[in-house]
Amino acid sequence: MTKRSTKGMENYQSDWHCFTVALASQVLESNVGQLSIGHWKCYGAYRSTVTDETLNITITAQNPDIDAHLMWLSIL
Repeated sequence: MTKRSTKGMENYQSDWHCFTVALASQVLESNVGQLSIGHWKCYGAYRSTVTDETLNITITAQNPDIDAHLMWLSIL
């Protein structure tokens, strides 16, 4: 059993860096990073069991014209 968590902080303008987190093609959370400027939030922990020695995490910007960035990823 592994746990993953992410942290997001808005450092440009409110609601700018917004993305979706998926694990093994299953969306776990949407609107990650939808924050007011200067605010931060911890998301997760997302739990899963890795059975094939591969952990597939997908992070997708909700607006393809805007860069989404991940400021922290913890895998335990």
